Amino acid sequence: MKIDFKDLGERVLSTFVQAVAGFLATDQVIDMGVAEWKLVLGAGFAAVLSMLKGYFAARFTGDGSASLVTGAPRSALPRKQTVTVIQSSDQDDAEGSNE
Repeated sequence: MKIDFKDLGERVLSTFVQAVAGFLATDQVIDMGVAEWKLVLGAGFAAVLSMLKGYFAARFTGDGSASLVTGAPRSALPRKQTVTVIQSSDQDDAEGSNE
């Protein structure tokens, strides 16, 4: 099956941005004494791990998605159904007698 590289790229980019933001925010709150370039390098490593996970998930789950969660494609999901509730006249009489 064809790998969805747009999905994979989005996951890798968002992992990198989130990791950079998390590392830099943590360094501001807790002075870890680490240079910013090392924090960005750590975020890059997290993004590489995300890319590897997504690539292997796409290859071995069979649906082409970078997700490890497998399931029915959206087109195979049931459509929204409408349910009609019918009340009996006994309930209407019981409710009316309490007034």
